[in-house]
Amino acid sequence: MNIHMIISKYKNASITFKASVWYTISNILQKLSAFLIIPFLTRMLSTDDYGIYTVFLSWLDIFEIFATMRMYSNGYMAGVVKNESDQEEYTCSIQFLSIATTSFALMSFYIFSAQICSMVQVKLQYMYLMFLSYYATASIGIWSAKQRVNNRYKAMTIVTLCYGILAPMCSIIAAAASTNKLNATIYIRVIVQFLVALPFMFQNLFGTRKKIVWRYCKEAIKYNFPLIPYYLSMVLLNSSDRIMIQRLVGESEAAIYGVAYSLSTATFVFSGALNLSLQPWMFKELKKNTNENRTTTFNIGLGFISILNMLLIITAPELILIIASAKYYEAIWAMPPIIASILIMFIYQQFLNIHFYFGKNKAIFIASIIAAGGNVVMNIFCINWFGYIAAGYTTLLSYCMIAILYYFTMKRICKENQVDYKNYFSMKFIFGDCFVFAVLTIIVSMLYPYPVIRYGLVSAGLSICFIKRKKIILLCKKSGLI
Repeated sequence: MNIHMIISKYKNASITFKASVWYTISNILQKLSAFLIIPFLTRMLSTDDYGIYTVFLSWLDIFEIFATMRMYSNGYMAGVVKNESDQEEYTCSIQFLSIATTSFALMSFYIFSAQICSMVQVKLQYMYLMFLSYYATASIGIWSAKQRVNNRYKAMTIVTLCYGILAPMCSIIAAAASTNKLNATIYIRVIVQFLVALPFMFQNLFGTRKKIVWRYCKEAIKYNFPLIPYYLSMVLLNSSDRIMIQRLVGESEAAIYGVAYSLSTATFVFSGALNLSLQPWMFKELKKNTNENRTTTFNIGLGFISILNMLLIITAPELILIIASAKYYEAIWAMPPIIASILIMFIYQQFLNIHFYFGKNKAIFIASIIAAGGNVVMNIFCINWFGYIAAGYTTLLSYCMIAILYYFTMKRICKENQVDYKNYFSMKFIFGDCFVFAVLTIIVSMLYPYPVIRYGLVSAGLSICFIKRKKIILLCKKSGLI
């Protein structure tokens, strides 16, 4: 297929397909910008300062759950789809509720600021910057989600890129020009994000058809409040490792693990963007419930994410040296389990889309608490017994646990709503993909000290795949993958 055929197919594609493509591209570029500043930060900041920076980002994610209740996320997406004729009123209501929630959290923090800062070991000025970031995150999140549902991909792409790329780039420039590089990095990043998001906050709130509908506010609180344990557990799974390493071992070790985590989650740029593109598609398919087999869509996505993750595992040692530096080289041993966690996350996110659409958020509560609690308990023992690298393996075990729990609750929800989950997920393909990925991960990890052998085997494998490409394509067609 040449470039002209690709362009022709794109021009003739549906608006939904074009929106999905551009939303995926914009999210990839947005996340990549945050990823690409790592080489600058790891070289400009000391390991202690970079450790403080990564811990700040961890607490930023944790407190965001309480400050915004993620009003802009899955609940808003489902609400806009279900209230298609009242999108303006619904958007205005959720934006107002989001501002009110963040403001209440800010006032609560002001009262207990001394105690909270002492507990989390984050400076007071950094904590206030967090709340500025929360106003921005919710506003831009609500606006962009609405554009996705309505397939307005051009404006959404431009704004998403400005919001996601401008702030990290400006923070790097400010850090390079400042003597206090840590302060410059954090301050400029948050301030630029807020200034970019401010016009969209007003656009969400004001307009001829926009008014606050209290019924929507109540529904949003009822929908999102039970999700707090889920969101918190997910953030704890992603962030508690670095916080606990800082407390149990030290800031330098937290910095090394933070580099491992940042590089390992590079493919989340793609898996997260792909999930956000699949989510509105799945919501619309669930709404139609035509009982048609749609497993190919997810199978192709899972295969794509698996290949990307495996490439990252293969090149981990070299990436650490190029993107970070030799002082972070020990991070390579934490990367394989963290990268595997990203694959498991992509799988269970699709199960969760079923929960989100049908509003079965209470079903998520127990699974989230078990996984997050298990991760914290395992970290307490395993970090002390085996060192901070063990945090990567506790994360993987926790993700596997939560994926299994979400799978069973998803099956029950589908049965209650007369939806055949097998129309969306081929469990045979999922298990096979995970098994092959696990075996290859173990083999590649063992070959980290031997780059010639590692890349030799990879080259041999790619050569075999190229030679047998016709048979592989035929096998994929027979299995329904393509």
